[in-house]
Amino acid sequence: MAKYINKAIICEAYIHLEIDESFSPEKINKIKIDLKNFFDARVKFLLGENIQTEIETETGSLKVKLKAFAGIATLLGGAVMSYPSFRDAVKVLHEDSKLLAEATNLETIFVTKTPSCDRLHSEARTGLIGRISKLITNVESLRDQVNNLPAPSKKSDLNKISETTLIVIRLTNESEKLLSKINTDEDRFCIAKGIHSVFNQLPEIIPAEGDYRSSPLKKSVLKAQNLDIQAEAEFQKYTASVRSVKDVLKKIGIATMPKKA
Repeated sequence: MAKYINKAIICEAYIHLEIDESFSPEKINKIKIDLKNFFDARVKFLLGENIQTEIETETGSLKVKLKAFAGIATLLGGAVMSYPSFRDAVKVLHEDSKLLAEATNLETIFVTKTPSCDRLHSEARTGLIGRISKLITNVESLRDQVNNLPAPSKKSDLNKISETTLIVIRLTNESEKLLSKINTDEDRFCIAKGIHSVFNQLPEIIPAEGDYRSSPLKKSVLKAQNLDIQAEAEFQKYTASVRSVKDVLKKIGIATMPKKA
């Protein structure tokens, strides 16, 4: 594993099969060679050239793991050239990684001729690309939620704004945690820059705030309920949280920006 220390897992096929005594060490070794060749050819086609792979097996019952490793900056850099944005590049790579892992598990079942009753467990894992893709999906969902918040006229409307702010804070923490586990500054810079572009979709001022401020009636309704001060506080907390995550990602990006030769 030492040779992969500066690379991230971007695809992993895992399957656990029940096998009988006909699976000799020689037969298992032949299966490993066939699966590695199958995996390597499709990694090259779906994910790119500069990717390392490995296969692991455990005997008794048969456990097979095939993994693909890559430097994220190199992987995403090539993909972004083919797609209009960081978001689109990540989504396509995630879909292809999952497709590859599922196809490899299916190929393992095929080459071992394992009936359904002996297929104990399988997983199609997408590694770091999957985690980035999930974060993007969550930010985009939050963006839609923010844009659909109603101008506040009652306590429950203010609660929705507060809940939205908490989601921003949670996604900020998730972003920092993800970036803290990246092995190289080059990869960290690439991902921080890309995630920053995704968070830029979040408006710093909730559209509902503009609707509220332009409506004397809505302002008077909240004031009559003694909620006008809380409304101002919730607007400010949301804005501060969005500006904070953008600032955090920008600082991480600057701190890890590759030095020019």
